[in-house]
Amino acid sequence: ENMKKNFLIVVTTWATLAIITTPVLAEGNIAAGKEKARACVACHGADGNSFVPQWPKLAEQSARYITRQLQSFKAGQRVDNSQEGKTMMGLVQPLSQQDIEDLAAYFSSQSIKRGSSTSDLLNVGKQVYRKGHIKARVLACVGCHGFKGAGNNALLEPLNAHSKVEAPRIGSQHATYIIKQLKAFRDETRNNDVGKIMRNIAKGMTDEEINAVAEYIATLH
Repeated sequence: ENMKKNFLIVVTTWATLAIITTPVLAEGNIAAGKEKARACVACHGADGNSFVPQWPKLAEQSARYITRQLQSFKAGQRVDNSQEGKTMMGLVQPLSQQDIEDLAAYFSSQSIKRGSSTSDLLNVGKQVYRKGHIKARVLACVGCHGFKGAGNNALLEPLNAHSKVEAPRIGSQHATYIIKQLKAFRDETRNNDVGKIMRNIAKGMTDEEINAVAEYIATLH
């Protein structure tokens, strides 16, 4: 029953905010993006599968989401005072809009390598991901990101105009990276989420819940 309530709340919130849409972006060029991605390989891997867990996997991520995040870094809207964040902010400054769209097209076309976890927290993570925690106002992740963590891009695609609250693919993402982002949302050191959706959710999460849900997300595919 709680899962149904959480799902309804998430869908209602998403539907309300989805009225705000962005025009269809120009198609990026995958071949051009592969060439331009040489500067990204050291951190994100040649195929968008990073080897270091604090750096995100970009493979199979929605091109629109990648584009939006690169634009956010470039505009100084996604602020990250870590060394990785400062590096990203510096790297994106010389990129043109076409460069950004080409990179997004390339990485989204790659296949993500399935993640795994042997953490004792997996069952707790599954509970948080699928049911949330209503008393703490933690909405279930499944409502926006789906049972397999694929995000909501497939639902938005037929609209030909995507909501600014597009939920990204998170399945098989590094647990370390997910933990970092959830804590950044909770501390509001990352604040480029529309309507404070992620900030409001993360504020109700304990460290254990964040660690647990991140480990569970790493196993989704």
